[in-house]
Amino acid sequence: MICRKCASDKPNSEFWFVVTNGVRYMRKSCASCEAARIKKWRTENRSLILEKIKVYNDANACRRRAYSRLWAQSNPERVRQSQRAWKEKNRDEVRMRGRLYQAARRAGDTKPGRTLLHELMELQKGLCVVCVADIRTRSHLDHIVPVSKGGGNERENLQLLCPSCNCRKNAMPMAEFIVRFNHAR
Repeated sequence: MICRKCASDKPNSEFWFVVTNGVRYMRKSCASCEAARIKKWRTENRSLILEKIKVYNDANACRRRAYSRLWAQSNPERVRQSQRAWKEKNRDEVRMRGRLYQAARRAGDTKPGRTLLHELMELQKGLCVVCVADIRTRSHLDHIVPVSKGGGNERENLQLLCPSCNCRKNAMPMAEFIVRFNHAR
């Protein structure tokens, strides 16, 4: 068969197939020309591709975390190698995190206990703060001001959300999330 792009005569095994409505068609250009076309398109549309990836990752954050957790559990040696390599490459960051951890321990900033969780559940009457869903059977503990943005584990900074709202909120401050959530409705 003759390639439409490079005009060279090649065997059928050098051409890609496409399936449309259950019918299999052979492409008019050879595999190497198609690969070059795709590569060119990807370089020209890099920002579009990255934006689509970002939208997908934002929409599927919980699913991606769950998949990552499962992968890490089934590949512990590769995880250890990756962690060692990262620590070796980022020694200053490792030292800084260690200092922050020690400072938090000295300040008494500990993880919240079960009694606090029961108090929050009672205070919120078993309802999600955002969507008012029943969270008595399943809930996530959330920081109103995320720890990554300077929030702590104080009672005033904690709330219970349904898993869906907590995954959508991610590391967003509560005020920003409420604005986005109301626009999504």
